[in-house]
Amino acid sequence: MKIDYIYLKNYRQYRETRIDFAGSPNENFTVIEGPNGAGKTNLLNAVTWCLFGEEKHINLIKSKGLSIINTVAVDQAKEGELLSVKVEIQFLNNNNKRIKIIRELKYKKQKQTTIEIPMAHPPPSIIFEGEGDWSQPLNGEEATYQIKNLIPPSLEEYFFFDGERMNDYFRDNTGKDIQKAVFKISQLGLFDELIRHLTARKNEYLRAAKGLGSRGKELQEFIELQEQSQSSDNEELKSLISADHEAELLDEKLNAQLKNTSKEDIENLANRREQLIKDLLSVKQEIKGVEDDKLEILHKKMATILCQRALLETKTLIDNSRAAGKIPPKFEAIKS
Repeated sequence: MKIDYIYLKNYRQYRETRIDFAGSPNENFTVIEGPNGAGKTNLLNAVTWCLFGEEKHINLIKSKGLSIINTVAVDQAKEGELLSVKVEIQFLNNNNKRIKIIRELKYKKQKQTTIEIPMAHPPPSIIFEGEGDWSQPLNGEEATYQIKNLIPPSLEEYFFFDGERMNDYFRDNTGKDIQKAVFKISQLGLFDELIRHLTARKNEYLRAAKGLGSRGKELQEFIELQEQSQSSDNEELKSLISADHEAELLDEKLNAQLKNTSKEDIENLANRREQLIKDLLSVKQEIKGVEDDKLEILHKKMATILCQRALLETKTLIDNSRAAGKIPPKFEAIKS
């Protein structure tokens, strides 16, 4: 997710300003420069105030007692006039859909001061771009929940970091303290906490699994099987990727050969292919004719084939009887 633009109205030094951030593939880096007091740090404060309702980069010494509303706007306003302090940030998500976050406060001028007046909806507000149009705005607690899901406050220091804070770290810390400060700046401490947390949870689950008896063993075996299956799937994936790469190389080779083949050669090959197809059809027809003849012979000789065993046994009986002199029967010729 990246910032598309920031719009500020009557926020500290900013009367009414819009800053568009570079977003094209070739120009995706925006530099904001200016002298001390120009509002560079307060631009960061505008971001954190819009998102979290806090000016996390505020200099308490320089800004002590100063209202968030632009003093020039207050001086130029008439008594009883309504004034608005507004910061609007538009983001682009990974699908290039717009997300707009707005925090606005209303003030009313009374003599030489201003008082905050309630709004119809509590800040902040957030709206999402859908397929066809913008969603209905979410306000107050609902919006805060959505914003914290998109940009967790605990990661704010990692993404929104100013030079003054770095100077404070290295001015106030030396030696090993500087290392701790660098870890804090880069949020590496979060990963240490995450590792400790996961290790503790793992040990808890292992201790709990020991008390599960056979069920724990079944689950452990199931996990091992899943890991083996995953390993096997990974190997198969590597094999498929390799096969895909080989297929691409073969495709490139064939395309190269095709480019070097003349039109006449292609026509000859096409004619040869047509002739081979005709020959193949002719051979198939011959095979079918032979199979039909085979079926016809089988039909004619079916009785003999089915009675082969009985005929052989009958022949054996006859041969044995003839050898024993039982057949043919003995008889004498009758003389007339």
